Amino acid sequence: MGKSKLAPRPAHTVPRLELCAAVLAVEMFKLIRDELDMEVDNVKFFTDSRIVLGYIHNTSRRFYMYVANRVTRIRASTHPNQWHHVPTEQNPADRATRFIPAAKLQDSDWFSGPTFLYSDKITESQEGSLFRLIEPDSDKEVHPDVTVLVNATSEFQLGSQRFERYSSWTTLCRAIARLIHVAASFKQKRSDQRGWKRFTETPSIEELEQAKLVIIQAVQQDTMKETFKNKVD
Repeated sequence: MGKSKLAPRPAHTVPRLELCAAVLAVEMFKLIRDELDMEVDNVKFFTDSRIVLGYIHNTSRRFYMYVANRVTRIRASTHPNQWHHVPTEQNPADRATRFIPAAKLQDSDWFSGPTFLYSDKITESQEGSLFRLIEPDSDKEVHPDVTVLVNATSEFQLGSQRFERYSSWTTLCRAIARLIHVAASFKQKRSDQRGWKRFTETPSIEELEQAKLVIIQAVQQDTMKETFKNKVD
């Protein structure tokens, strides 16, 4: 059975068209399987696009919606191990997309298929191959890798040594009050009430009093470590 489709407008990229052809092959397989009166034990699919083979075999990268949907359709009915590469010159599907005189069509491989299908042995390149993505970093269909850096600290306390940067008690209290205000703002449900932008220049009396307690507790934690440790133990 042979089938071909016209490229949609606006014209898609070649990899997208090749991927659509792979989807069409799966749809044809399902149609033929349902019409046959015998059980099919093994089915192989061939494409001359290594990019499409990389899409189908991929397990590490994410695709954008167009490719992701079609790869999902392909993998819903087939397994990646069923997909193999065929050289372009041996791909009979190209006869449907290139000009060929009707008189020569009967003698082409459009009706007979590639010659290797008549061999009892499948070459190693067609059997058990693992196809990788072709230049995934420059492929517009592949989501870029995002690197996230996380800072971790072994100090769970504020640390009184940071207080040495401030010139006076008043300045230190105001700075700690600001931190308290910002930390509390992140507990708000509305996003426009969070962060530094919600901080007023003049801390409230409650925030200043809380800041004094935080400072005193931080100093006590540093100067009386053994006492606090024994208390916990």
